[in-house]
Amino acid sequence: MSVNTSRGSAKLVSGNIFLDLFKEEDVKVSNNITQLFDLGAVPSNFTQNFTLPATYKNNNFFENAYDISIDFPENFNTNQKVDAYLDFDGIYVVSGYIQLLKVNIKDKYIDSYEISLFGQVSKFNRDINLKFLTELDELNIYNHTASIANITASWGNDLFSGSIVYPIADYGKRISYNPTLLTAINNPSGGFFVQDFKPAIKVKKVIDAIFSDLGYTYTSSFLNQTWFDDIYMICNNQGQYPEFTERNLDTFNQFRVRQYISSSLQDIRRSISYNGSSYLTDIFNGQEYNNDNAYQAGKFYVPFTSSIDFTFNMNLEYGPTGSNPTGSGGPQFTIQFQNLTSSVFTTSDLPNINSTIALQVGRVNATAKAQIKQPETFKVTLNGPAHYLATLNSSAFNAVTNFSSSLDYDNKNSSFLSLDSMNNAADGLVMNIANNMPFGNSGIKYVDFIRSIQKKFNLIIYADKRNNNQFIIETFNDWYNRGRVIDFDGYVQTDQGIQVIPANTLAYQKLTFKDKSEVDYYGSLFKTQSNREFGQEYFVDTTNQFSQGEFRVETQFGSSPLVLPADTLKSGSSQALEIPAFVADQNFKPATVFPRIFFYNGQKNVDGYYLFTTPNTSLSYNIAPHFGHYSNDIPTTGSRSLLFLNETPNFGTTPTESLYTKYWETYISLLYNPKTRMVNAKAVIPLAEYFDIELNDVAFFRGNHYHIRAINNYSLQSGECDIVLLGPVLPNTIAGAQYGVFPPPGEDSGYSQAIIRPFYTNH
Repeated sequence: MSVNTSRGSAKLVSGNIFLDLFKEEDVKVSNNITQLFDLGAVPSNFTQNFTLPATYKNNNFFENAYDISIDFPENFNTNQKVDAYLDFDGIYVVSGYIQLLKVNIKDKYIDSYEISLFGQVSKFNRDINLKFLTELDELNIYNHTASIANITASWGNDLFSGSIVYPIADYGKRISYNPTLLTAINNPSGGFFVQDFKPAIKVKKVIDAIFSDLGYTYTSSFLNQTWFDDIYMICNNQGQYPEFTERNLDTFNQFRVRQYISSSLQDIRRSISYNGSSYLTDIFNGQEYNNDNAYQAGKFYVPFTSSIDFTFNMNLEYGPTGSNPTGSGGPQFTIQFQNLTSSVFTTSDLPNINSTIALQVGRVNATAKAQIKQPETFKVTLNGPAHYLATLNSSAFNAVTNFSSSLDYDNKNSSFLSLDSMNNAADGLVMNIANNMPFGNSGIKYVDFIRSIQKKFNLIIYADKRNNNQFIIETFNDWYNRGRVIDFDGYVQTDQGIQVIPANTLAYQKLTFKDKSEVDYYGSLFKTQSNREFGQEYFVDTTNQFSQGEFRVETQFGSSPLVLPADTLKSGSSQALEIPAFVADQNFKPATVFPRIFFYNGQKNVDGYYLFTTPNTSLSYNIAPHFGHYSNDIPTTGSRSLLFLNETPNFGTTPTESLYTKYWETYISLLYNPKTRMVNAKAVIPLAEYFDIELNDVAFFRGNHYHIRAINNYSLQSGECDIVLLGPVLPNTIAGAQYGVFPPPGEDSGYSQAIIRPFYTNH
């Protein structure tokens, strides 16, 4: 059974089953862009309740789909959602899903079923709210081996044809060019390892993967533009290092050991004699923390050959033992690592600690004691797999031994040895792109990502009426410029009354365009200096006495200034390394951040730095990938922008057009123009013409042209509906022409766009 109308019949279909309907069902559909100020929202095109008879066909369907028992009909699966579509004489009217609301029982038998049919956009909204970016397994095609070879190949678009590129960014490494520091990237011992890199993926590939994963397709001339293909999102899930299933690089194999677990247990002062070399073999016994059980019974395990960062914290007092002044001698230290399998010793000097002691020699009188409280970080390569014993080796400065030393002389147990990083822990592992997608505070959903892209570029996203599970995505400006002009004079029921509302009376007093606030060190510095967030644009309506409140166009993306590493050799020149940073404070604690998108502008000549190709080998590079807020590594006035408000770049010139001026200004100008009206009216539209109307068409009504905002509650039986128009289209606004320039109704329009400034005071 189907809905019989004078113009055809509607059928509710799930799979290959045509469900029976009651004859009296009046099917109504809606087609709308968004509410007037629902900026960035994905609209819903259809939701309707149906009552279905308990026919043999329907009973079988609900029994299979919702686990309904004939004997116990009150027990059914309330969470099940079943795909379905509404067909009208072979045309997809609505595609979406069914939700069973009620089972009506009469005389112990099922009488009818009450359901809701949610349209395709409602289904899409539901689907993109269910999953997180870290579950986007469609991106597995971009998984690859983590290696310096793949990292550097990506800079020339040689990794998945440019779909994956590795930026240089600071996630907590504290990148600097100070040549006196062993950790400086222009020092052969302080360069980048594989684990210091996180991949970036083309934004379009993520959009494609989301739609594919959920079973949808889309068409978009905007997203298919060449320049959009240069926009990337950095896959920064959390922490300082990338995510790998094999191990957590932020904690892997790390430990810290002191003399004892607690300094309150006993006198822990350790005397050191200097009649010759002294090896303190049992000094490191107290485990403060011990990740992966790396440290056991005074020894630690190295699972593979790796460069390793250690820190030794020295808490020492030394002084004379005889009549000679202290200046004639003093202690010197090294850390020795004994491979317990091969008995080979690897020795690491402590140059900073030893230099401090050497400078003190001769500066203390014959009876005074000298103290040194100083940490030292050093790098050493140890072969694995093997267990190692760490010992503190002491000797005498200038071979003079007329002094004594006491470790932890103050009983504070502050001397320690810590393993801070296994620098080659990522080498050769599989880089899983989905696992490394941004996580934020509690996960980034598909919907957060899609709506953020939508808000950045003021995109219209709506269902394609002619293709099931397909959407059309275009910018507001481009979409409206492609519509036809349709004569609505014969549709609007003027005798039913027309409601005309000045658009600016519905407006907000303040509009804010921004990315999401983050705990970001450089972003916080910018906000302190500029009294606003980085890239934030906002306006206050100073002319409309009726506007009130605030509306925020806020993405779930983050943004922060690009930085020049400390002690950049060519600071102020185009050769300086310019990088994104993801740090929470001045101590370079890794920040928990939201997705950030950048233009990849290719390779750039920069100050030299080192990359470790093996645990012991670092090679010098002077090219680097450039990721920036603007297209072109040296921005010009014509560069594209990913900011709502363009900030002054480190190099080059501030681009003329921002996200706001290019994609939002015209729309806002239209809404705040005092001559713009929102028209609500009743209409009757023939069925064939209704199916042919697109939401970018322009309605010709009473001598003026209007944008079609919505055709709601359209009855397939009678053609009656509610329409919402916005206009009239004025000179110098979105359609860019006065009356007379438009082609006659029914023909394709080819009018161009012009932009006017909004009625705002910019702050």
